[in-house]
Amino acid sequence: KTYGLSNNTVLSVFEDNSGNVWLGLDNGINCINLKSPFKLYRDIQGEIGTVYAAATNDKYLYLGTNQGLFYKEVNETGDFSLVSETMGQVWVLREINGQLFCGHDKGTFLVDGINATQISYEKGTWDIKSVPEEDKLLIQGNYKGLSLLRQNSDGKWTFYQKLNDYEMSSRYFEFIDPKNLLVSHEYKGVFKISIDNDWSRVASINKLDIDKGISSSIFR
Repeated sequence: KTYGLSNNTVLSVFEDNSGNVWLGLDNGINCINLKSPFKLYRDIQGEIGTVYAAATNDKYLYLGTNQGLFYKEVNETGDFSLVSETMGQVWVLREINGQLFCGHDKGTFLVDGINATQISYEKGTWDIKSVPEEDKLLIQGNYKGLSLLRQNSDGKWTFYQKLNDYEMSSRYFEFIDPKNLLVSHEYKGVFKISIDNDWSRVASINKLDIDKGISSSIFR
């Protein structure tokens, strides 16, 4: 039953011409599709929680949930394990140039195998995206505005700065060009945001004539 059977008493077994295995149980019939391209993982005890994001990187499968970041090897059949120091709400997993970033209620983590290093403490990283024409910059949407990560000469990513003069929660955003982007806020509407030349502040905010809507988002 742990793996999905209706009960554990199997009274008869039959394989059909398609490779399906039929089980006659003490109460009912189950069918096992051995050729299915999908694998089902059942979290019977609720230890993982609600899944918000998933990603594969190297040999690991990662799940970002409201309980933290979990991992297991892609072809492993065992349980998921918690990545140390990531307990709490995970919002997004983004692979950028081969590196896996985790947007978390606590900030931003860079994931390497079974370890995660926190590189930003700006609360609530909704999403992380590359900045067009800026190889060394990533932009983050946070609970209170937008912030930047910068890649140092040694290749490591660190927190750079928060964009001043802007405090709106930015869960959904897309670039129009390197210095202008759209932000969709489900309660306030859609805004065009312009960033100044030195990446220190939001120079202008213009609300577009688009009706707001609960659970609305924006994507390219």
